[in-house]
Amino acid sequence: MSLSDCNPVCAYSWTKDGQSPTTGSDLQLTNIQRGQTGVYRCTASNGYGSRTSIDVSVTVNYGPGASVSISPPDNTYTRTEGDTLPDITCTADCRPGCTFVWTKPDNTNFTASAVLSLGQLDRSEHGTYRCTARNVAGESTTTTSVIVTVQYGPGTSITLSPPDTSYSRTEEDTLPDIICTADCRPGCTFVWTKPDNTNFTASAVLSLGQLDRSEHGTYICTARNDIGTSKTTTTVTLQYGPGDSIAFEPMQDIVERVENQTVPNIKCFADCRPPCTYSWSKSGTVRPNPLSLSKVTRTNAGTYTCIANNTISKGTNDWDLIVKFPAEIDSLEYNQGDADVTEHGSKTLICKVESVPSSTITWYYKNNDKQLFTATDVLESSYTLTTAGCLDTGLYTCSARNSVSNTAVVKDIRINVLYHNGLLKIKA
Repeated sequence: MSLSDCNPVCAYSWTKDGQSPTTGSDLQLTNIQRGQTGVYRCTASNGYGSRTSIDVSVTVNYGPGASVSISPPDNTYTRTEGDTLPDITCTADCRPGCTFVWTKPDNTNFTASAVLSLGQLDRSEHGTYRCTARNVAGESTTTTSVIVTVQYGPGTSITLSPPDTSYSRTEEDTLPDIICTADCRPGCTFVWTKPDNTNFTASAVLSLGQLDRSEHGTYICTARNDIGTSKTTTTVTLQYGPGDSIAFEPMQDIVERVENQTVPNIKCFADCRPPCTYSWSKSGTVRPNPLSLSKVTRTNAGTYTCIANNTISKGTNDWDLIVKFPAEIDSLEYNQGDADVTEHGSKTLICKVESVPSSTITWYYKNNDKQLFTATDVLESSYTLTTAGCLDTGLYTCSARNSVSNTAVVKDIRINVLYHNGLLKIKA
């Protein structure tokens, strides 16, 4: 309340921070809010003058409520172990000013500071950090959190259970399941690789059970996530024959060559315990290992069988040689009879070709080079003159070509059309 002795009676007004005057001698602040903080003055005036009161300062204390924020504003960070996280500052609107506490993922106080400073990250700093602001008026009513995801690869954490790194067994023994584990974030996937370096199972468990000869060798467990890869091995030693492990060097089991080109020596080898002896066989002829063919001809084409043998068993594997050569016309003939055909009759011509790969055979009427018919990827083609006329007499050409040569081979054959002249048949 503000009163002044005036005559005539004064009029009163209040201002806050020099603005927004209100009339009346009484200043009432109810349900006080933070916006009412300020300096208040009362002015009394009548026709003879005015007078202003001393300043009345009103300070409204308030807690942080829901005003807590962070800078930078991101509330999630995904980093790789060893990366540096920028400092994160927690702020709030409070009067009097707030104190701040950051809480660690294990819910213990991490730092009594507005600044969360983790610096270079390690995996132990993964988790959710919470900032709490408080003053005499209260504590923050909402949780302000920063989720720090620290990713890391398996590193040296990869282990096996049982921990044995080698097993010695005879064929048909049973091997216990072997489990591969690793500490990774995000979680690792696991792949067991067979001795031939092919993936055996996309699982952490290597389950071989009853062993056979194909399972001899070193098995590799690979633990992998987006950050890194680690491997560990266990060796299974078995005594076994070659089974289906027979392979070749160079690796191809089918080789193509153009006639008179050379083929490198082909070495046959296999996974055997004890070691195998080797030989090659083709059409009953035995050859030593490695197989040596040098410059090849079409007679060298075919299947060569490698025989691998030890005291346990014998195995075989085939290696195929394809010898390509350009088209050669073996024969060009009539399906029956000779070159003569009666008028309105039919005559079929047959062209047989030898080539690897197969050929494209095209028929022409040579008198005017008219193309009659084409057959692709064949070794034999026929052409039938269905209704012979006198103008069909002449030479017919079989032309053959394959991918080995751009030059076609050709051969001609004649058709004579016999037509009636009175009682006689006359060649056209």
